[in-house]
Amino acid sequence: MNARLLPLAALVACSAPDASSLRNQVEVVIDADDASTSQRFVDLIDSASSTLQVALPQNPETGELPGFDPAIGDAIISAANRGVEVEVVSDVDANGDAVIEALQDADIAVTLADSDMAYFEFSTNEDVGWPSEDVMMSHAFVLADTTKFLNATRLGGLDGQRVIFSGANEDLGIDLASEFRQVFGGTDATAMDAYSAPAKNIADNRWRYGTSTDADLEVWFGPQERLIKRLIDSVYGARVSVKILTDEFSNDGLAIALQDKAEDGFDIQVVVGPRYTAEVCGAAKAGEVLFEDTDDVEKLHITDAISIPTIVLVDIEGGKNTTRRAFVLSHDLVNAARFYRGNEVRTDQLIDGNLWVLDDWGTPSPMFDPLIAAWDEYSALGTEIPSDWCTE
Repeated sequence: MNARLLPLAALVACSAPDASSLRNQVEVVIDADDASTSQRFVDLIDSASSTLQVALPQNPETGELPGFDPAIGDAIISAANRGVEVEVVSDVDANGDAVIEALQDADIAVTLADSDMAYFEFSTNEDVGWPSEDVMMSHAFVLADTTKFLNATRLGGLDGQRVIFSGANEDLGIDLASEFRQVFGGTDATAMDAYSAPAKNIADNRWRYGTSTDADLEVWFGPQERLIKRLIDSVYGARVSVKILTDEFSNDGLAIALQDKAEDGFDIQVVVGPRYTAEVCGAAKAGEVLFEDTDDVEKLHITDAISIPTIVLVDIEGGKNTTRRAFVLSHDLVNAARFYRGNEVRTDQLIDGNLWVLDDWGTPSPMFDPLIAAWDEYSALGTEIPSDWCTE
C-alpha cells in the first residue's frame, strides 16, 4: 500500500470539525433585575480556576452607593481562597460599599478608579475640574481564566432591564484583560498626557469577533476609542432608520446627526428616560438641542422606569444591501467634549466604558431579538415630549 495513503477506516473516522465550535459563542440576553444579574456574576466567578478580573461600576442614577450583592463579594473571596489570582476594580464613589469593604478586609487586590479631576486648561486659561460623580467607571464585567466573560450594562442597587453579553473567546478575553489592566493599574479616564489628552491606549487591533450566527461582534473601549463618535458615524451611515433608547441624552453632535437624517426622510426615533428632564431648557444647557432643534425626530419620554439601558438600533428592519446594526453602551449618551459652551459637563471623555456592537451581514441573527424586544417594550411606555415642556 502506498505509504502516503491513509486506510479507508482512518479517512472515515476523520470528519471535519464543527465550524460553530471554532467561533465565538456569544449570548445576548435582557436580564430583569439586579438579583438575577448578580447571580450570573457569581456563577462565572465560581467557575474561575486560575485568574479572575472583576469590574464593579459606579451607578450614577441615585448618587448613593451602588449596593452590590454580598454574594458577589463572597464568591470573589472564595475564589481567592481556592488559589485563583483575583483582581477587582471599581469606581472611587463605591468606596464604603459593603462588598468593597469586605474585599478590602480580605486583602483582595482592589483598585478604586476615576476620582475627581482638576487641571489647568490652556484653551481657557483657567483651572477646571469635575467631581468624582461625573468621572465614571461604568465597566461591569467578569473575566475568568482569560477566556470566559460576562458584561452587563448595569449592576448594583437598581432593578430594571439590563443587557448582558456572555460567552468565551480567547481574543476578546485578551482585549478585556488589557482594558482591565489599564484601569486597575491607574491609567483610567482621568489619566492625561502633557497635552491634556486621554492617556489610555487602544487595547488591541482586533475589534471584530465572529459568532455562531451570521452576526459579527465588535467591542470598543472608552474614552480612547471614542464611543459616542462611533454612534454618530453610524447614524450618518444609516440607510433606513435609527432607534435610540437611553436614560439621559446630552450630546449635541448626535442630536444634529439625528435631525439631519430625519430631514432627509429617514425614520428617526429617540426614547429618553427619567434623567432627561426639563432642566436642559434654557441657558444653553447640554441636552437642549435634542428638544429644541430636532423637530423632525420623534421623541418619547419615560418617567416611571427604574433603569434604562442604552441601546441604538440602526436599519433594524433590514433589507437588500442593508446591514442591521445594534449598539449597546455601558453609559448614557452624554457629551463628547469636556466643555459645552465654556462650561464643564458630564462627558464620555471622562468615563471608562465599553460599546458592544452587533453587525448582521446575512440572514437575520436571533442575537438581535432581545434588543429589539427591549426597544419595543420601552417605546410602548413612552409619551411624546410636549411642546411646552420647557416653558418656565
